[in-house]
Amino acid sequence: MSASEFPEEHPGPARAPREWPSPVQPFRLERLAEQHCGVVSLVQLLAAGVPPEAVRARCVSGGPWRQLLPGVVLLGCREPTDDQHSWAALRFAGGDCPGSPDPMLTGLSALARYGVGDARQRRWPGGPVDILVPAARPVPDDAGVRVHRAARLPRPVVLDGLPCAPALRAALDAASVPECRYGAALVRATAASRWCTPRDVVEELHTAAPAVRPALLAAVADDARRMLRAAGVPDPGWEAELRLDGRELAVASAYWEGRGVVLWIGSAADRGARSLAGAGLAVCAAGPGRLAEEPYRVVRDVLRALRDGPHGPYDRVEIRLRC
Repeated sequence: MSASEFPEEHPGPARAPREWPSPVQPFRLERLAEQHCGVVSLVQLLAAGVPPEAVRARCVSGGPWRQLLPGVVLLGCREPTDDQHSWAALRFAGGDCPGSPDPMLTGLSALARYGVGDARQRRWPGGPVDILVPAARPVPDDAGVRVHRAARLPRPVVLDGLPCAPALRAALDAASVPECRYGAALVRATAASRWCTPRDVVEELHTAAPAVRPALLAAVADDARRMLRAAGVPDPGWEAELRLDGRELAVASAYWEGRGVVLWIGSAADRGARSLAGAGLAVCAAGPGRLAEEPYRVVRDVLRALRDGPHGPYDRVEIRLRC
């Protein structure tokens, strides 16, 4: 632990040597060691009456304590566990700031605890801990911590005693990491899990960054697929590129070949929806909000269109599926 992480002691009048620990301090340290897997901040140690030089002496190589991050100490010398690394990141990110929202785990660090998809396998041991902090909080860069920011922190979910961002927010933070090649799969797996509802997806769509919106829209399509299948609707072709007499029309969210029926996830005023309707096909348009709030009405509209079909020049429509 570097000397710069501790307050400097200025020379003053001679005084009697300070005893450490005093009769009260062992009790305080025992209480600190019982909390948060024995991970404490320098601020907590100073408040417990431990002088900086004592912390420094105990954190040297081979000493009884270990420094996990700048200003964060493990009251023990064993190899830290994943929980202890997580608590260290939370302490490092300002978990001791009074009157300010506490940071929480997010990204793969949180998803591994939710058990979503293969997040636990994706997160490599010793990799950075993902944390979510208030946008204005200054958190220094460190190789052991990856910082995500939010103007307003969500209500955390406590898993294994650790505060975690809601599952979908954690998946979106994981997907926002530039080197993450499987972010869309994580978002879709999270949206399909018990930790998420269609309404959660819709709410995130309102504020999602452009880079993660396609993954959210894919999750909406997954919900629609499950909804139609559960209602016994015949399987359509999904993400269908439609052409009429060789002329490109649009990419339909779903298309029932031989019936001329389209499910369009979006607004009926969208250019693609208008192009398909103008060609004579039956377009059932439903935005993400309607799919979440009125799924049975969407199913009813699709079933009615299938029953009343076929529609338009269905026999001249060419279809190419993207998935």
